[in-house]
Amino acid sequence: MKTIHLFADASPQSGLGHLRRMQKLKVLLAPLAKVRLFAPHPLADEPISWLNQKILGADLCVVDSYLATPKFYAQVPTPLVVFEDFYRAEIKFSSSTYVFNPAYNAHTAYPKELQNHSHYFLGSGYYPIDPIFCQVKSLKTTPKEVLLCLGGSDLTLTPLQNALKLLKHTPLKIHTIAPKPLLPHLPTAHNFVFEPLLNPTELAKRLSQADIALFGGGQMIYEAILSQTPLISLPIASNQLAQVQALAKVEALFLASLDNLLCVLQDLLDLNARERMQAAQKSLKLGDKLLPTLQGILTYA
Repeated sequence: MKTIHLFADASPQSGLGHLRRMQKLKVLLAPLAKVRLFAPHPLADEPISWLNQKILGADLCVVDSYLATPKFYAQVPTPLVVFEDFYRAEIKFSSSTYVFNPAYNAHTAYPKELQNHSHYFLGSGYYPIDPIFCQVKSLKTTPKEVLLCLGGSDLTLTPLQNALKLLKHTPLKIHTIAPKPLLPHLPTAHNFVFEPLLNPTELAKRLSQADIALFGGGQMIYEAILSQTPLISLPIASNQLAQVQALAKVEALFLASLDNLLCVLQDLLDLNARERMQAAQKSLKLGDKLLPTLQGILTYA
C-alpha cells in the first residue's frame, strides 16, 4: 500500500483551519493509502513542528500551509500536492506539483494560463468534506439561536468582543464557540452561552441545533453550508473575502460587517430569506471532484 504524508499549519495565530482540512482529507484517503498527518498540535498523528525538520519521504506529500516558504517547497520530495486559499505568485511550483484551491469560484483569483492548467484544481468541487456535517435541516418559522464562531486563532478576540457587544441587544440566544484562552475576555449577557472550540462531531451537533450560523470567512462556512444552516459570514482576514463574496453572490450566505451586522441578522430572520439561502446551499456540489482527482494523482505517484 502506498504512503501519503499530510503536513498542516496549526498555531494560536493561524488557528486550526489547515489542520481540520487535512483531517478531513486523511479520512477521505484512508481507504487508498497509509496516511499520516503531521502538525504542531496534539490532534496530529505526528505532533511536530515539521517546518523546521527534514520532510519525510512518502509516495505522495500534501502540504496545507501559509508558513511554508518557496525554499521549503523546493526541498520537498515530489510528487507534491499543495492546498491553498489564495494565489501565491511568489511561489514557483515544480512540474511535479499539483495545486488545489477549494474555495468557491477560486479560479477567478488565478491567471488565465493557470485556470485550465492540468495541475491546478480550483473551486469548491475540490473541498474535503466531513460527512458528519451533511445534514437535512428543517427551518423554524421564528429563529431562536445563533451559533457564533469566528475561527480558532487568537486574532478573533477583538472581532468577537465587538460582535458580542452588538448581539447582546438581540432577543436571540447567542451560542459562542472560541479558543479557550479567549473565553474569559469576552463580554457576558443573559442571552450568551460560551464553549471552547469543539471537535468536528460536537460542532456538527451544534450546527444541527442552531437556527443561524454567524461564522468568519474560513473553512467553517462550508461546514455550515453542508449542514444547510442559514449563514452570515463576518470575515476577519482579507484572504477570506473573495470566497465569501462569491458565495454571497449566489445567496448561499449573507456577507456582513460590524457596521451592518444587526441589519443583516434581521434580514435573515425572515423565513423566505432563509428558505432561498438553503436552496442555494443545496445546489452547491461541494467536494464532488476531489476523490477521483486524488485517485488519479496517486495512481501515477
